[in-house]
Amino acid sequence: MTADWPSYLDRYHADHPGITEDVLGCAADESGRSPYDWLLEPVPAGGGVVLDIGCGSAPVARRLGGGHGYVGVDRSASELRRAVATGPVAVALADARALPVGDAQAHAIVASMMLMVAAEVDRVLAEVGRVLRPGGTFVATFPTRAADDDPSAGVFAEVLAVLGQRQVRYPGSLDPPTLRPRLAAAGLALSEDVHGRFTRHVGVEQCRLVADSFYAIGADDAQLAEARARLRARAATGPFPLTYRVRRLVAVRRSH
Repeated sequence: MTADWPSYLDRYHADHPGITEDVLGCAADESGRSPYDWLLEPVPAGGGVVLDIGCGSAPVARRLGGGHGYVGVDRSASELRRAVATGPVAVALADARALPVGDAQAHAIVASMMLMVAAEVDRVLAEVGRVLRPGGTFVATFPTRAADDDPSAGVFAEVLAVLGQRQVRYPGSLDPPTLRPRLAAAGLALSEDVHGRFTRHVGVEQCRLVADSFYAIGADDAQLAEARARLRARAATGPFPLTYRVRRLVAVRRSH
């Protein structure tokens, strides 16, 4: 049976608004950058509208430099309520497969940790190509599995196993062999495909948050409780570092 990711994500984000920001907002790389700072680095200066698709609680808006306009789009009303509760921000309730923006209107489009679970990712990319102005920049980040020699690999492997997710694949996979042609079909040219590492420290009080932040389609309450308990056991002697490995793609809208 095919996993019903759209229904799962609707329920998950209704129950956990802002959880991705809560987990990743205090993670940092060796330069002190958060994953959101890193996401925004390729966005060119010069102003214009930055469209944030799958914006969640809009952490990007609070890190975007001056001179840019911001519009966040998400299909979760709960996430958008949290976004506007933290300060004035322009957001719209909409699906990334049908963006409520005219052709060639965006200076840049960013997508933080959402493409991997996007329904019909090629339709989303087509919308990105439609809405970006010629020469505009698209930046997307999404998680990748920790390498075997990463000290955090054992933590991720243990939690994923408890949650029954070791063999689960995200619906919006953008595998390297197909990436360039799929972007090209949307009028986009890949300019960067790199990885970053962002670490946060997990104490006992953060274990529930971290366990619940995993997409765990099909997991039941007992599995979630066990994942939280495993993390609390690791944190019992003091906070432990947890490193998230993140992939960043940058593409440019072709001029013709």
